[in-house]
Amino acid sequence: MLLVYFLVLLDNFNNVLPKCKVAHFLRQSYLYTKTEENQLGVVDYVSKNYPLKYYYVKRGFTNSFYYIKNNLVAYYIHSIQNNDFHVIPLYDYVQNDYKIILSNLEYNFKLHHQTCVVKAPNRQVYLVHQNDDDSIVIVNASKGTLLYNSRDEFSDVVVSYLFRSMPVANSFVIIVMGVGREIIIHVIDLIKEKVYRQKCSHEKIKESLLNVSKRNDMYYEKIKPIESLDKFYISKDMASNINSSIINLVFYDRYVFSISLYLGRDILRNVFSIIADYQSNELTVRFQINRKIDLITSSGTHEIDFGSTKILTSGKYKVDSKYDISQSRLYSVAASVGEYAIINESNIHWSMFTLYYKK
Repeated sequence: MLLVYFLVLLDNFNNVLPKCKVAHFLRQSYLYTKTEENQLGVVDYVSKNYPLKYYYVKRGFTNSFYYIKNNLVAYYIHSIQNNDFHVIPLYDYVQNDYKIILSNLEYNFKLHHQTCVVKAPNRQVYLVHQNDDDSIVIVNASKGTLLYNSRDEFSDVVVSYLFRSMPVANSFVIIVMGVGREIIIHVIDLIKEKVYRQKCSHEKIKESLLNVSKRNDMYYEKIKPIESLDKFYISKDMASNINSSIINLVFYDRYVFSISLYLGRDILRNVFSIIADYQSNELTVRFQINRKIDLITSSGTHEIDFGSTKILTSGKYKVDSKYDISQSRLYSVAASVGEYAIINESNIHWSMFTLYYKK
């Protein structure tokens, strides 16, 4: 699929001038008063990331949430004074409307664009958020429980976060990390609320790459310096596909994480891939040495054909047939119109929107 990245806020959705009518009254949040003293402690925020902009106000124990649709002001006012529940708005691209859920997990409205929200086929709502230290947290907002925190997995070692997917089939999140001298892949199953792990040591990667490169004596000497590498220096890239085969449903069905390796002044471009494929209610995740790669040297770019793909690690993860994916919803979808979908991909950047063409 062809996809185009652009860093915009979706203001252009509302560029058409509205038809104005005489208003007989004006609704104003009662959280505001005219005295400066009463303004202290008021938090407000205007969202511009979706076709339906919303206005959020919080003061003390009270939250109010407003948005305009069909020339009407919709609002929700909620107090947490005698309970632990907080408001989370979910933008439904099919109905072009917000749904409000309550959770005992506090939702940061000012950072909402940094959080991926998805309703899995089990009808539970999950929040996926990356913290300032790059650690990743996944919570079940419906139950108010923590499902995954990468800091708990590796509390005493340095972790290099390489990739994080958006929810695949609205059911799985894939996280790829460099930990010590290993590449570690976590597959988080939202439905079963389980974490599956794959890992591959640097030693195995180097040995496997040298073994496949021996089939091509012309470039073997160029690749051989990998033996002496104490640390991998890499660059990375990511591509994804969406599936729109089910009416009114948009979901990811494929991710390809590509890794290039630096060997001094030379580069093995796209030598490794981590591929996640969802087909027939099953996700396959594999880490592989690609069959064809590019060796970039001072003399130019040379294609190397290893003859076949070398699988380093692999795993298959089933979705129980009792769960219906049509009951899921990716709330990061800003619009799905005709042959195109626009998705807020917080796994890349908080302001990243991606335009996908539906096949």
